[in-house]
Amino acid sequence: MLNGLATRVADHVETLSDVLHFATHGSQGRRREIARDFLKMRFLLGVAKKNQKPPDHLSLLGIPIHFSDLGTFKYVFEEVFIHECYGGCPITPATILDCGSNIGMSIVYFKSLWPHARITGVEASPGTFALLQENVAGLKDVRILNKAVSDREGSIPFYTSPGLGVSSTNPLRGASEEVLVEAMPLSRLIEGEIDLLKIDIEGSEIAAFEELEASGKMPLIRFMFIEYHHHLPGESHALSTFLSRLERCGFNYETAAALPKRVGNFQDIVIRAWQAQPH
Repeated sequence: MLNGLATRVADHVETLSDVLHFATHGSQGRRREIARDFLKMRFLLGVAKKNQKPPDHLSLLGIPIHFSDLGTFKYVFEEVFIHECYGGCPITPATILDCGSNIGMSIVYFKSLWPHARITGVEASPGTFALLQENVAGLKDVRILNKAVSDREGSIPFYTSPGLGVSSTNPLRGASEEVLVEAMPLSRLIEGEIDLLKIDIEGSEIAAFEELEASGKMPLIRFMFIEYHHHLPGESHALSTFLSRLERCGFNYETAAALPKRVGNFQDIVIRAWQAQPH
């Protein structure tokens, strides 16, 4: 019992330290408002555990954000805003393509940094897309598509677990429901220059980028945030092939990842890539 209490106290102290650092040193112009909203959300999460009545929406920067699970929302909020996992873009993008938009936290983040950017968001899960629609309805110059980013057109099976943030074309990812969704090649979403591409499509990035390279449209992208999914169950290892594709298409890149607790486990690898020779 004492060990559990010590762990919870340490977790709270670490979180408060992260929030304080963000509020004083973050790149966000509205970082104090964001820190306030995050601490409010943490408080509500604690209350929800006691009364078993968690909220299904909260306010972030004055925008009502709807979600199906408060714990999952807390995790995404912390990653996107407090830890700024999409921070460090050196340009002011006019056009953003957000593949794997989930409930829209990344879109809200980008809009808070670059309010005049035109953003296209793409989300495959029908249930998650319904929440995405609500969350970005009041944002200007944002259009969203209920599609799966892939290497081909047509209906494909998609696996999801409502409320748990698990959605993928890989049936071994642990999702509980199978639905048919419409797929779209990544190249079809790029009709002209894209200043910023953010892509988090749960393992489909390998096939999607193979198709994108073949289309000849890779040079139209200036900067990318890529979440690469390494050691996915049932899939071959292709990280070197993926990175070689970026190099072959003229991109520099940086990577970051934490080692999994056990050898051979699934690993998220964040790749930040940019054109070596800007056009």
